[in-house]
Amino acid sequence: GYKIVKTGRPRVITIFDHVINRIPFLNTIYRVLIKVINMFSSHDQRFAKEVVYVEYPSPGIWVPAYVTNRHDDKYVLFIPTSPNPTSGFTVIVDKSKIIKSEMDIEEATSFIVSIGVDYNKSVEMTDLP
Repeated sequence: GYKIVKTGRPRVITIFDHVINRIPFLNTIYRVLIKVINMFSSHDQRFAKEVVYVEYPSPGIWVPAYVTNRHDDKYVLFIPTSPNPTSGFTVIVDKSKIIKSEMDIEEATSFIVSIGVDYNKSVEMTDLP
């Protein structure tokens, strides 16, 4: 128990990581999967802690999206599908094409999973163009 607490990771997980990282193609999938899991479970503010609205798939249709990355005025967004937010679309849009949301990740996920039933930001809805 002391060693697990001291190192922060069980040795089994470290060995598993090492084995997976040596297998071509599988290591890429595993690495990306770990990043996605950390993105939604991390307390680090750099990973998808911001929710925005973006017009998608056509003008006049606004959907919530998670900001997963930024570079200058370009935003990388993950647009989840309802009711399963683990699938969706990754898009790159200009900052001018998004509207910031007051929702946090948990509220946005609840909104998506509930297919819109659980939505308490009606003011935001009326403010969308």
